[in-house]
Amino acid sequence: MNISAASTAAYSTDRSTWRALSLGLLLLLSIWSGMTNAASAKSRKAHEFVAAPQEVAVGFYPNMFHSLNQQNSTFYADLYLWMRWKGENDPTATAEFVNNVEKWGFTATRIYEKPLRLKDGQSLQQLHVQGQFFQPLSLHDYPLDKHELSIVIEDSTFPVDARVYKEDAGQSHLDSGIVLPGWKITDWKISAGPHVYATDFGAASNEKRSAYSTIRFTLAVERPLNFFIWKLLLPLAIVLLLGCSALFVHPSYSDARLAAPAAALLSLVFLQQTYSSTLPEVGYLVLLDKIYALAYAVVLLLMVSTIVTSSTVRTDDASKIARAVVVDRIVVAAILLVFSVGTLWLIVNRAA
Repeated sequence: MNISAASTAAYSTDRSTWRALSLGLLLLLSIWSGMTNAASAKSRKAHEFVAAPQEVAVGFYPNMFHSLNQQNSTFYADLYLWMRWKGENDPTATAEFVNNVEKWGFTATRIYEKPLRLKDGQSLQQLHVQGQFFQPLSLHDYPLDKHELSIVIEDSTFPVDARVYKEDAGQSHLDSGIVLPGWKITDWKISAGPHVYATDFGAASNEKRSAYSTIRFTLAVERPLNFFIWKLLLPLAIVLLLGCSALFVHPSYSDARLAAPAAALLSLVFLQQTYSSTLPEVGYLVLLDKIYALAYAVVLLLMVSTIVTSSTVRTDDASKIARAVVVDRIVVAAILLVFSVGTLWLIVNRAA
């Protein structure tokens, strides 16, 4: 009876021990599972952060464009710019105006001392920007040229996998009173995209080259047609008519006939120098240069015609004089037709 009681007590003790061990093992398994799940959740959050860069909505409201300088390819702009984002990192701190020149005269004044917190949890900061910007101008079609004046912003620190610019759709506009003196504003647009650099800037890394997000505000302008017709083409046409008037002078007055084309040639030279002084030194002919080259050819033909006529009409032979007068009329008509058709062809087929 005592042996049986001892056995029972030992059995109960062993059962309690195994039960305690089982509960401890279950507790350890539960703790390990919780730690694993937490690490997995943290890993998923880190992956989601990498996979989802901070999106920054950017808007533009230009107040003024002025002082477009075609010699330096620069212009001045006054505009309001704003950025809206989620998160703690302020994108305005690393926003760089890529094509800004004259840094000493550039200002980007913050409207709010600290970013404004919106109801939807986003942050907003507004900037009043004033400065001079560089825009390479193609003058192939001068004086019928069209240009796109751009203001380019790029994040200087965070690549596209960490921060992306996008247009604040429906918010950007031009001020109703904006005027660019001497130019006609035809359109505007906003475009965003990455800027990939072909260097690692000395990091000697084999990693893929970084791309940084950029956004561009572009104003499309063109020179008014009236500028070409009344200020450039009309004086040229008057000079050519002056040269052609020599062929309406009687063939016997050779001195007067030769003087008119020579005066026209000098006038063309002065007129070309006048408009060329407003253009930069370029390595190609602009549209107006080609038209003037055609005008020079016309004046040279006038001079040749007057010389030939004066050399053939040395007597008072009425038949020769009458024939020379007819030839002069034909030459004038042909020259004016060739110049008009040639000028129209150059204008229609101009290429930038």
